[in-house]
Amino acid sequence: MKIGIQILAYNCVEAFPIIMEPWIKLKKEFNFDFWVGSGQFKIYQELGYEDLNKGTVELLKTEYANIIDHLFIPDSDNLLSDHEMRSQSIEYFEEKGVDLIWILDADEFYMEDEICRVVKFITSNSQYDYYNISLKNYIGDGKLWTDFEPVRLFWTKRYGGVKEHYFDNHFSYKDGSEYRSRAGITIPKEEAFPLHYSWTDNKNIAGSSSLKKKIEYQKKYYADGCGYEWNEEYNKATFSEGNSTEVYPELDFKKYIILSPTCSGKTWFINNCRYWYRGMRLFCGEYESTSRNYVNNRLMGGSSCFLPESHPLYLNWHDIYKLGVESFYKIDWNFSSVLFYNMPSHISYLRKKFPDIEIKVALPDEELHKKMFMKKCEANKNLEKRLIDLIKEESEILHYTNYCYNWKRILDYRDEYTRLAGMYEVPIYDSVESAVQSIFKNKE
Repeated sequence: MKIGIQILAYNCVEAFPIIMEPWIKLKKEFNFDFWVGSGQFKIYQELGYEDLNKGTVELLKTEYANIIDHLFIPDSDNLLSDHEMRSQSIEYFEEKGVDLIWILDADEFYMEDEICRVVKFITSNSQYDYYNISLKNYIGDGKLWTDFEPVRLFWTKRYGGVKEHYFDNHFSYKDGSEYRSRAGITIPKEEAFPLHYSWTDNKNIAGSSSLKKKIEYQKKYYADGCGYEWNEEYNKATFSEGNSTEVYPELDFKKYIILSPTCSGKTWFINNCRYWYRGMRLFCGEYESTSRNYVNNRLMGGSSCFLPESHPLYLNWHDIYKLGVESFYKIDWNFSSVLFYNMPSHISYLRKKFPDIEIKVALPDEELHKKMFMKKCEANKNLEKRLIDLIKEESEILHYTNYCYNWKRILDYRDEYTRLAGMYEVPIYDSVESAVQSIFKNKE
């Protein structure tokens, strides 16, 4: 399957590298073809607004020249509308034999695992013709958000093929039908819930230079006007009269660490459609460090709880780990996050570096925990094969497996977590899920 990524990128020098990082990593694996259209929409020009795209065009033509498969830049004397710009990609994707088009705008921030989950979802649900994505649409000061579910993916070789975008991202087929007359579905938030920064006061890093200009643009482009209006008195965007969009508050901006030992349910909780829990992003330390953490193009992960002494950056593991988890996305996302952790010796370091972290402890019943542990051991009989690139000596492999898969060591960790709970004066929860739920119970 070949997937065409239709990207509109205007005035996004700061945003584009952040947006593209996970897509570039997955380009080869998922056979992505990047089409990028970059230009000011003609209505902005008609309104007399300055064209702010020079830096973006330079970035696309230099640093991303070998990554972008096709770059389209309209004639500055003949600018296009939103849908006219998008339509430029249709013929290109058809010539390249693209099976699926994925719309990506420069104010939409996906995580790597979200992209993977979407691909898995659509391949398992290919009976639908198009797919909406739920975007977490931040507004105002970034402490409020709304749901936004635009069409973002569609199959290209049905109903005679895709003809064109006729308005915004809406499109029609060559048989004369409109996509909304066909079968579509909104992909569940548990699979993907990308962040959308387009209506905040000062956190937008792409698109129009001000919300006031964006409102004027939408009032001219959309027949029913804009859902926002500009309040001159307060110098900010507010909902237009009659806009009944439901608004949700961010719970807070704290960081949480849930301490729980190996094989106690962390990975199960994360992997069973719970990457998002009531608007809060969950991070599993083991998963993040192993799957994402590259330094100088070398995979540095092995396990968040232990690295062998032969690891080339063993002495700097704390910094490497934090780089892979907390700072990986290189932006202040301003949303709550929970980091699952199973290394008690790191806590003092993390508390010193991030004094606002709130610690929670999750310890399942000891017998239940042991059953989980034995099941994990059985599933990891081939652990040696997976570690061969990281550890070259057989003796070190045996040392690693004996260390990690040792019930007495986990019992020692259980005692340490109990001690830390007393030190930080926090309760001990009987499961990872109950520890997560406690964050919300305190807010309700």
